[in-house]
Amino acid sequence: MRGARAIDTTVALLISAADAHAMTPVSQERRVSVVGDFTSIPFSFHFEDIESAPDFARFVQTAVNVPVDAVAAQDSRIDPGALHASGSFHASAGAGSPNASIDTDAESVFTVSFDVDTPTPFSLSGHVDLSLDRCDAATSGWVHLAGPGGVIADIAPSHSDYGIPFHCPQGCQDSTPVSASGAMAPGRYTLLVGTRGNTIETSYPQDVCTSALVTGSYEVDLVLTPPPEVPALPGAAPVALAAALALAGRTRRR
Repeated sequence: MRGARAIDTTVALLISAADAHAMTPVSQERRVSVVGDFTSIPFSFHFEDIESAPDFARFVQTAVNVPVDAVAAQDSRIDPGALHASGSFHASAGAGSPNASIDTDAESVFTVSFDVDTPTPFSLSGHVDLSLDRCDAATSGWVHLAGPGGVIADIAPSHSDYGIPFHCPQGCQDSTPVSASGAMAPGRYTLLVGTRGNTIETSYPQDVCTSALVTGSYEVDLVLTPPPEVPALPGAAPVALAAALALAGRTRRR
């Protein structure tokens, strides 16, 4: 019986080593939100829709704010060996009403921290796309990956156009790539991805900016290659298995 138990234990250790994950998620914050404030003296209204991921399961959600024409969306996954983040937003204050102002914010945010137990190859790839049309608006995006050795990748494109002179008189639009690869040392890492935008519409006679529109989107993948499986012949594992078999033989002879 002792020999059989030894064999079972050794086999279980081999299986657990072969099934080791490349990373272990420890925390997450994934959120989409749209928030707006409409003011027309003497009235003021606040609108918001905020959706957050409750756990590590796939997060597919959209936040909508019809009164201020804003939408934020996200489709993200946290897998044993990979993180996938895809999201977007658009925000427009619209034409507004006479003697009124509309302030709109929209964002899609992905933040995950995870542990790496053994040196592990990784590949980070993706892009952030932004656009800004007209003025009194701003849009920004970011991808930031850091660990025990410091910052691995960091991009933070943005456009802002409030007041004169105009930063984007003909509109702004661009795509910023992100790419990194190498080997992650054991430790804790955090990946932050997101886009955010704001528009302000003031329908007063002196206002020269009307119907601003901003958009942002991201598509980012972080893939870790899991540790190699325990080899069948060389190494310490077969030695342990041979010892267990020998113990089983001695037990049977008794």
